[in-house]
Amino acid sequence: RDIGTVVLPRADLKIFLDADEPERVARRLRQWEEKGIRASGADVAQEIRDRDRRDSGRAESPLIAARDSVRVDTTRKTLQEVEQEILLLLKARGA
Repeated sequence: RDIGTVVLPRADLKIFLDADEPERVARRLRQWEEKGIRASGADVAQEIRDRDRRDSGRAESPLIAARDSVRVDTTRKTLQEVEQEILLLLKARGA
């Protein structure tokens, strides 16, 4: 989660993937259901908020979008749509 600011701060293209909370909750619930784990949407939403708060507030490599990153909203997009968007960004940068 800290790739653009800590691991590769000089990358030519930094992408910050994001999705709204309802989408993230739905995805997490699907992942857990595939593993046979049951949880309520409210519990998963709280877990996601808590994790985001911890990650963005930690002293070492906090979760933040690099100033020069491109935010890609993946809400209601398929993996293939996100891949296509990233490929277009790379093409626009001449990569």
